[in-house]
Parts: sequence; structure tokens; C-alpha cells
Amino acid sequence: MNILPLYILLPIVAILPVFFIKNYVSKSNRDYKYILFALIGYITLTYLYIKLLKKGDMTKIFFVSQIIQMIIIFLGSILIYSENITRNKIIGVIVSIIALYFFSQ
Repeated sequence: MNILPLYILLPIVAILPVFFIKNYVSKSNRDYKYILFALIGYITLTYLYIKLLKKGDMTKIFFVSQIIQMIIIFLGSILIYSENITRNKIIGVIVSIIALYFFSQ
């Protein structure tokens, strides 16, 4: 089995529970379906980690996943939740992309 789709899927699955929990806490009417979706996301994330860690280097898998998650959350928080773009956030994303490049070499 090719692990590239798992590398792509892992960061996406990892951030979905964060968005579900954000929706849960931001609504005045607590809808527990968001908590259920977050739990399903965490179970799926655990499954993906098991599959990837059987086939790859733990530090590389986790590092790459964390940086991709950070970029997705940065963009998602701006597009979905209209959060502010700050200079420090932009610098953090750029430095992370540079680190990802060097780590993958």
C-alpha cells in the first residue's frame, strides 16, 4: 500500500476535531453532534498513525504532519472564522515551510 495518501490524509483528519470542537464551543446552543464528530476524528487519527508508524520514520511523519496542520489551521481560521492575520503568524508559517523543506532533505 502506498503511504502518500496517508501522509496527505493525516493532517486533514488531525485538524477536523479542532474545527468540530471550535463549532461546539462557539454555538450558544450546545450541539453534541460536534463532540461525536470530534471523537470519530480522533479515532480515525489514531488508526492513521498506526498505519503510518508501521511503515515510516516517526519523527518525519509527526513533523511533516504538524507543519501541514499548522498551515491548514492558519488558512482555515482566516477563511472560516475571520481571524486576524498578524505579522507573527505569517512569519511562523514561512519559517515552518522552510523547516519542512530542510527536514525533508
